[in-house]
Amino acid sequence: MALWVAGFKYTSASVAAVLNQTSMIFAIILAAIFLHEKLTARKLGAVCIAAGGVLMITLEPKISMWLR
Repeated sequence: MALWVAGFKYTSASVAAVLNQTSMIFAIILAAIFLHEKLTARKLGAVCIAAGGVLMITLEPKISMWLR
């Protein structure tokens, strides 16, 4: 956790904000693994949508370069 927070100082504010919001993705996955919470279709769908959004935002500069 400390390394995750410390890593924020080595990235831009926009990327740090997006990565900060990914904590819910990790919370859902880790709760299913360690607390044996049921991973429903709704939760799995939410994780997939959130992960897709993170990828879209973090890879946007590279995708823009390919489209030129």
